[in-house]
Amino acid sequence: MLKLIKSAIVKTKGWYLIYWLISWLYAFFSYGLAAPNLWLSQNQLYACFQQFMWTYFFNNRSLLTIVYTLLIGSLFLSYALIIKNIKNWSLSLKDKFLLLIPLIIPLIFSYNALSFDVFNYIFNSRMIIRYGANPHLQTATNFSFDLWTRFMHNTHTPAPYGYGWILLSLIPYLFGLGKFSLTWLSFRLWSALSVLILVWVIDRLHQLIYHQPLKTSVWCLLFLNPLFLIEIVSNSHNDLWMIIPAMLSFVVILHPKIKNFKLKILLSTCLMIFSISTKYASLALAPIWLVLLIKPLKNNFFKIVRKKFTLVASMLMFLPLLIPRSQQFLPWYLIWSLAWLPLIDSKKWSRVLLIFSLTSMLRYLPWLLTGEYSNLVLTQQKIITWSALIFIFIDQLVVKIKSKSNRLKL
Repeated sequence: MLKLIKSAIVKTKGWYLIYWLISWLYAFFSYGLAAPNLWLSQNQLYACFQQFMWTYFFNNRSLLTIVYTLLIGSLFLSYALIIKNIKNWSLSLKDKFLLLIPLIIPLIFSYNALSFDVFNYIFNSRMIIRYGANPHLQTATNFSFDLWTRFMHNTHTPAPYGYGWILLSLIPYLFGLGKFSLTWLSFRLWSALSVLILVWVIDRLHQLIYHQPLKTSVWCLLFLNPLFLIEIVSNSHNDLWMIIPAMLSFVVILHPKIKNFKLKILLSTCLMIFSISTKYASLALAPIWLVLLIKPLKNNFFKIVRKKFTLVASMLMFLPLLIPRSQQFLPWYLIWSLAWLPLIDSKKWSRVLLIFSLTSMLRYLPWLLTGEYSNLVLTQQKIITWSALIFIFIDQLVVKIKSKSNRLKL
């Protein structure tokens, strides 16, 4: 593994190492936004560190915002330079795992600074295991006597996710052994596991679609993307547990070794239903899933559809981001569309998603500066997110100018 890391540092001209170091800086910085009534450990060294972070960051919103901007900007810069320098490096699936793990580790030990959703995941599981209550029928306010509700922001509504996610969330909760800090860490490891599983799923799906290995530089577009890693590992969002079974349903459809058509339909349908039961957004994939499932399409038209369906899937998963409920749109929701990035045969759409990933991470700035979600802050957040359209226009303009310039030279 050390040999691979050294090669990565050399191949990327040191930017892989810089990315890793910035990830650690972000991990330390994240504790500046830890809930003031949450102590994750009684260790004296941790207590001093946490008190320092609260003193110098939590109550200093300007400094908090500046440092966050510098860290995110540095992560995206190093991310871009890694991709630029890694283009001709071919890695096996095992090496991709080994390359990714060191970048995930700092974020496992970070705090979920930008989202309190993981506390809802934890307590919804607790309602089932400890109190025998259904989190879809009862709310956390009914258990306000439980100290674990202190860290939640949304205590007055039932669980917004399907029973699929509730079932999955019981696994990390049980590994927590009833201890809050251990449960919190268990959910972070569960999120990291979802990233590693997705590495395998995307590699398998790419082989089935294109019949060739996935290029390392294309792979890095997703798995080294700062939004992807921070929102899934650091903020512990559950979105990959919706995406993984959805992608696996396509793996089943395309897999040549599954000859029995009825079995293919059964397995693929079960996986897609489970995906929808985790988060309802994957319903958007239903049209392309049904098209691929129809047996008579095994002809030249099917071959065209097979190579383009990932682009359509990514676009379909972008549509739910436009509805009012997504608040146009919360940063981690972009992962629904972004997850298809290594499978997309379209540079234009890929660049659109990458630009949105940057503006989505900058969307947090108004909240960091004010510490509240007022109507003004929500409006400012939407403006920052959709400022991506300006940068997309400029990007496409630059690409056209370069293209014309190259043609003139020829």
